[in-house]
Amino acid sequence: PSEGPKRRSREQGKFERDVCEWFVACGIIWNAANNPQMNLFSAKWFPKNGVVPDRRILSGRVLDGHIQKVEDRVEAKVKGKFAMGQCDEWKNIAKTNVITTVMTVENEPYLIKMHDMTSEPKTGDHLLELVLEDIDFMKGQYGMELIAWCTDNGPDGKNMRRLLQKKFDWIFVLICWAHQINL
Repeated sequence: PSEGPKRRSREQGKFERDVCEWFVACGIIWNAANNPQMNLFSAKWFPKNGVVPDRRILSGRVLDGHIQKVEDRVEAKVKGKFAMGQCDEWKNIAKTNVITTVMTVENEPYLIKMHDMTSEPKTGDHLLELVLEDIDFMKGQYGMELIAWCTDNGPDGKNMRRLLQKKFDWIFVLICWAHQINL
């Protein structure tokens, strides 16, 4: 019996999601999907309807679908619960200065945002702008109740904590003790 178009479409969708997971987990660049050798490999080893999708499909619609599922799972876990936000500046593998924001709910950390700080001022005022944007995002996206914020004790972090406390007198602002004891 031949497969109907809906079944083939469902199977192709599953295949595309699996290929997306494979690329992300193995650090395979999206352009590999369009490499002629990838097409030869997939024609030889994948099922008849398992065509490796174009890189724009993988890094677009398919990846967006994965992101939505993750965000929905996080929202289900944190909605209406108390959360602590924290941010830290570091250099990624490309040696780019980034600030990463994390939300912790019931001792479980969730990566929220990464901000490229190339050519950005390293000031408490600018850090506060980023933190306020991230707080708005966390509340709007995940529906949690922020009760505290933590950052390192560098000059920008100190100033940001002072300004955040001034803006929200109800919030706990904390110094990261892992930084204090050089963990």
